[in-house]
Amino acid sequence: AGLTAALTEGENTIYAQATKDTFFSPYTPREVILDLKPPEITGQTPIVTVKDLVPYVGAVLTDTILSTGTASGLCEEVTEMKVNGAAVSFAYDSATGKINWEDPATGLPVKLTDGNSYTVLVEGGDRARYKAAVTWNFTVDVDDTDNSAPSIANKVPSGFTAEPMPEISCKVFDNQSGIDLDSITMKLDGVVVVSSANISGHWDAEGQRLFYQQEASFTNTTGRSPRRRI
Repeated sequence: AGLTAALTEGENTIYAQATKDTFFSPYTPREVILDLKPPEITGQTPIVTVKDLVPYVGAVLTDTILSTGTASGLCEEVTEMKVNGAAVSFAYDSATGKINWEDPATGLPVKLTDGNSYTVLVEGGDRARYKAAVTWNFTVDVDDTDNSAPSIANKVPSGFTAEPMPEISCKVFDNQSGIDLDSITMKLDGVVVVSSANISGHWDAEGQRLFYQQEASFTNTTGRSPRRRI
């Protein structure tokens, strides 16, 4: 009890020594983290209604400390996601804490059914054996009539760039029925670089962002030389 009371929240170093008569061992250190706060689950999406058959479904798991220092950290082995009571495949990014429902065959968001409602449960725990869980609901409601084409915005880079290997990206979205991911194509100088065959490695579902980066540097062009066509 005395040792526990002496710990401060966050990282602690305990030094142990064995003694017998006039003999004693060297001190042996052991690192211990006192974690007084359970993990948190925030950023649940989507909520209420979504007009998209392949929406990003996810949340953010974090383990922070009440004061200052280091928390015990999330335990990925107990992280779980369920949809309508059944365990589902998901992707988890330990660097950002983001967890999202994912089709294991494609690496893309799962294609949902129009008109259906979904209940999502996310559970997570930290290494201090605290657990947290959150549940939310949403319904897929795609309009019968779609009166507009998808939009493409936030095109980067545009005009000129000093980067020899820039990431080429844009936002692709549709507010009435969502994007058919298999229909997305990106061409660079007339050559297809992203299509349905490799879209899973070039699609940011949360940001609805298409991205591509060439492995070799572009040739520097100045004056009247032709620009890259995307």
